[in-house]
Amino acid sequence: MMKTHARLFLVVGAMLALILVAQLTLFVANFETRRKAESLLASLRTLKVGTSTLDDAQPTLVAFNAEKMPHGNCSRPAVGYGIHLGNKTISYLGVNHTWLLRAGLRPWGVSATLSFTDGHLCEFTYTSSVLLAGRQLPRKDANLANAQAIELSAQTTVGAVNDEPNTKRDNYQISYFGTLLRGFPLSGRNLGLQVNVSSKADPSELERALTFDLSCFSSFRGCRTFCQIMPLVSQDALQRHRTDGLPFPEDEIDFPGCSSVYRPA
Repeated sequence: MMKTHARLFLVVGAMLALILVAQLTLFVANFETRRKAESLLASLRTLKVGTSTLDDAQPTLVAFNAEKMPHGNCSRPAVGYGIHLGNKTISYLGVNHTWLLRAGLRPWGVSATLSFTDGHLCEFTYTSSVLLAGRQLPRKDANLANAQAIELSAQTTVGAVNDEPNTKRDNYQISYFGTLLRGFPLSGRNLGLQVNVSSKADPSELERALTFDLSCFSSFRGCRTFCQIMPLVSQDALQRHRTDGLPFPEDEIDFPGCSSVYRPA
């Protein structure tokens, strides 16, 4: 009997040790991705749409192994570059073994695109995305009830002023979207919070749009709401929801990590 108990103790101990090592490995991987993602954001903040040149952006493109794209995203002919930061192993496991999402695996990453026309920066985007098990999202949306996985995407686009005739100018646009999650073997949804900022926007608006808090990506709980990732834009989205009817996930207000973001001034 004593030997049986001893063996059981050793098996349980070995399993706990493996879990601890796995959690530590995931933490280190996510922290490294977060460090690179924060560095990329800091680099993008130094660039100015309409002013910065391709030569100005070269240190960023080289440092983060940017890949040249067939075309850019500007209205005139442009050349584009794409950057992606993330752990491929974690992403593969999350997409192909969804039970690991419920066990605490949190695939996430950051991407950026930079477009140039006539040798000058005409637009750049910065996007952070995280994959969650459907039940981990703190919402009571019936449309999401059967989703095996939810991808949250928070994105800022900084571009030149749209000078097309009869085009209404809004230098600080916030929007939400919800689509099917492509490239996923089971049922999934992609939910996004987007802010489009013109190069003519107020400096405070540009600052708010480029404020990302990536700390939750390397935390035990992980990122589950937009307010954790884009706190200032989320504040503005809530205000616009109350004044202009912009769709807004009300359930976020009660999430513990969002209480400080939505606390009345």
